[in-house]
Amino acid sequence: MVALLALGGVREFVGVVESNVLIDAARAVSFGEEMRRTQVYTLHAGMLCSALIGVLALLLVRRWVMTPLARLREATERFASGDLTHRALVSGVDEMAGLTAQVNTMAEAIGQMQEREVERERLAAVGEMVRRLAHNIRNPIAGIRNLAELTHMRSADEGAVREMQTEIIQAVDRFNVWLRELLDVTSPLALRPDTHEVGPWIEGVVGAVRPLATMCDVEIAVRVADASMRAVFDAQRLDHAVVVVLTNAIQASPPGARVEVVVTGMNEDSFPARAWQVEVLDEGEGVPEEIRDLVFHPYFTTKADGSGIGLATAKQIVAGHSGQIELLTRSAGGSRCVVRIPAEPHVQSLAKPLAERGRVAEVSRRDRVNRGEHTGHRRRAEPARHDPSGS
Repeated sequence: MVALLALGGVREFVGVVESNVLIDAARAVSFGEEMRRTQVYTLHAGMLCSALIGVLALLLVRRWVMTPLARLREATERFASGDLTHRALVSGVDEMAGLTAQVNTMAEAIGQMQEREVERERLAAVGEMVRRLAHNIRNPIAGIRNLAELTHMRSADEGAVREMQTEIIQAVDRFNVWLRELLDVTSPLALRPDTHEVGPWIEGVVGAVRPLATMCDVEIAVRVADASMRAVFDAQRLDHAVVVVLTNAIQASPPGARVEVVVTGMNEDSFPARAWQVEVLDEGEGVPEEIRDLVFHPYFTTKADGSGIGLATAKQIVAGHSGQIELLTRSAGGSRCVVRIPAEPHVQSLAKPLAERGRVAEVSRRDRVNRGEHTGHRRRAEPARHDPSGS
């Protein structure tokens, strides 16, 4: 009996243990299934995050690397095609932005070098042309002066002929001086500034072109704001520059018109407190805006008989005085040319030897001349006149 009871207890214990094992097994299976699902979810989430990170990295690389590289490639292609005015967009402050900025700076420097080389070609061509002109006109000019001197000696002391011959001699002498100056462009030219009274000086300059104004039936009026104004400048060379401007104004004006010469002091931010300017106002047709920046370039001219060096030389002389010259169109019609000079300029060398400015092949120079790259002021249609300015 005791044995049966013991056997029943063992069976009951075994049943409990078996039940517990089955429960634990079921729980283990459930836990394993849950872990498997968790691992699957974790794997999928990791793959999704990796994909998102990859896409984001691709976008960032495209924005920070590929796009700037594409801009740089486009910029270099534009530069290679000759468009040195193009600039690549600089965005950000990273290394790529710094590289882009450096490329833009390089393009700007190359453009400036190219402009200087073109200017050297023009100046070289101007030097060659001046030498030829000087060779061809010196003998006729000498003959004119000799005839004028002979007529001057044979005429009455106070006669009108004697006075006109004196003007001819003075004009020929002035022209010879200008001719020598033009020949000097093949060697360094230095200003010789001195203190001058502006009023008497401008009267002398205007007096040199009055015969041309009379011939063209143009009135010249001079107005000096301060008759006692004094300034430091090279009177001879600045005389040349202003005569060029006056000659163009006279030739551009219709018969019966009036050319005004106004000399005033000025005070602008770009100049010292003591400065002065010469304004030449005419009643011609004005200068088209599209060529306003070209009229001071060597060889650019709209005159049938112009050489295109007058206004270029004038700009060079004014720049040598640390000044500025600009050509504007008046609202009432005509042109306004302004020459601004500091009263005590920082004098600069007017020109370097053309040999230092760059040598150009003969064919290249002739091709440039034949393409019509001349300079000068606009002029109405009329018979050719003597142009002492050479512009």
